[in-house]
Amino acid sequence: MIVLVIANFGAVDDVTGDCIDAACATGAIIGGGALAVGGWFVWFLGTIILGILMFATRGKLVTYEVKQ
Repeated sequence: MIVLVIANFGAVDDVTGDCIDAACATGAIIGGGALAVGGWFVWFLGTIILGILMFATRGKLVTYEVKQ
């Protein structure tokens, strides 16, 4: 995820370098930030869903007595 965020900011830097006015650069920065926040949200949501599935599908706790 960190690599994707760094790649996203690199792409935003390339796009803002091609802009000729401040509005274009501002739009590219806002769009890149929104994309980064969306990626982090999807990652967080996936973690929550996988965590719920992990706890919902746990097996029955089995204990054994050990005789000495």
